[in-house]
Amino acid sequence: MSIESEYLSLTAEELDEIISDINKLKPAITKQRNDQDRLFTQCCEELHILLTGDVPPMEKLAQAMLSSTLANAVAGGNLIDGSEEIDGPFLGRVRYLTAAEVKEAMRELDTLTFEELAEQNAVEGIDEEDLAEEFAAFKNFYSHAASGDRAVLSFFTD
Repeated sequence: MSIESEYLSLTAEELDEIISDINKLKPAITKQRNDQDRLFTQCCEELHILLTGDVPPMEKLAQAMLSSTLANAVAGGNLIDGSEEIDGPFLGRVRYLTAAEVKEAMRELDTLTFEELAEQNAVEGIDEEDLAEEFAAFKNFYSHAASGDRAVLSFFTD
């Protein structure tokens, strides 16, 4: 069931450069970053179910056709035009959240605990302890990005 995804936090300036010049996308993604600025998860769908209670059809998740703040935190929000044409370590289109959208997502994440979410939204096909670790890493990543006034790129990997 799992979809692998990667998240990168970057400055607003880096994001603006990528949006205005798609050729800067691949160097931005392959740039060496510290551990706090990069998150890799093997359970994107499971995180989505945990956070929203909704099982997204794959095509919705892949196209980031989601409307809630938490769903977009998992699947990305805004599509980067032309990203599907760039050869890179990602499948399909690359998505982003602005620094303001990252802060909004973190405000919602701050109100949630894994225990409450797990009780509300049953997630099958993954060990609860593994999912708890993934949720903690996801929340820490967003906390670091929000506190640094950073945007987030997200993409599915192969």
